[in-house]
Amino acid sequence: MRKGYYADRKELIKILKGKILDIGCNGSDFHSYIEKTHKEVYGMDIEVTNYRLNMVKADAHYIPFKEKSFDCVFAGEIIEHLIDPATFLKEIERILKNGGLLVLTTPNIHSWAYMKAILRGRKRKEKFSEKFDHIYAWDLVY
Repeated sequence: MRKGYYADRKELIKILKGKILDIGCNGSDFHSYIEKTHKEVYGMDIEVTNYRLNMVKADAHYIPFKEKSFDCVFAGEIIEHLIDPATFLKEIERILKNGGLLVLTTPNIHSWAYMKAILRGRKRKEKFSEKFDHIYAWDLVY
């Protein structure tokens, strides 16, 4: 994991609280770190290769937990890969307790690092998002 990326994630951990669901965490060093710093952590991914306690294989469009199950949901760098982000967000709303927190990250399409990575490996016939297997590209909106 990139040094700056991991430092940013460590800062995000400080705001996570209560019962946490980490979506898209397969093989993630970040998920292991959350488990070390928080008591009640669940992981979910569409592809699970590192099964362990509280790890669930599931599609983010259909989250297999009861309503109002979590205090916090962390979804790092997955929304850009989803076919239907609106359904995903409705599912998050369904499983979060009242006053719950969603921490969602996604690459900023206008960031220099993102653009540089795309330009380095991009083929002329390749769609903009194919380099990263992204369906959607997001930027800052005010």
